[in-house]
Parts: sequence; structure tokens; C-alpha cells
Amino acid sequence: MPPLKTIIIDLRGVDLSGLTDAEMRRHAMFKSTVDKSITNVNCAYLVDSVEAQAKVRLALVYSALSDVTSEAKTLVSERPYEVESWVSGLMPETPSGLLDQLEALKDGSTRKQV
Repeated sequence: MPPLKTIIIDLRGVDLSGLTDAEMRRHAMFKSTVDKSITNVNCAYLVDSVEAQAKVRLALVYSALSDVTSEAKTLVSERPYEVESWVSGLMPETPSGLLDQLEALKDGSTRKQV
């Protein structure tokens, strides 16, 4: 299987309010021990609120400080079309119907506690 180049993490419907700074730092430290070919990929995070954006961005700061990921390789957005556009710009061929797939995920998601 070829290494991942770009991934989309759909966090809409996930309650990130219980995620603490200490947990984010611990996770970033753990990720720093993993092979860079696995962790240093383009990653779009799709969220459903400003609060979720803030949590994800803080986690990304910890990852950048731990030399796990680069801010230039990430996008955090509440807009599916923005994620689709960003991913399309990175890939030579964007899977058809990506925006429809993102919308279908949103419609079928259940709220989870992290």
C-alpha cells in the first residue's frame, strides 16, 4: 500500500470540549516517536464550530512544536467546499463526488464524546 499523501478527518459531530491541553501535548509527544512518513502528511480537518476549530488548531500547534507536522500541511475548516478545494489543489486527481461524500458523512454522523 502506498504511503498516504492527503487525508481528511471529519470531526463534525465530535464533542472536543473534554479534550485537555495536557492530553493534546501527550498525544503530540507520542506522535513524535512515529515514523514521519506516517505523520507528516497533508491533513484537512472538517469541524462544525469555532470552538472545535480552536481545539484542533491548538493540537496542531503542539504537533508543530513537537516537530510532527507542519502548519503548511494542514487545513482546519467548517466549510466542506473549502476542504474539497484544498484537497483538489494537492491531488492530481480528486475523487469525484468528494463534496457529496463529505455531506453524506455529516448527515449520517452521530455525536461522540472525546
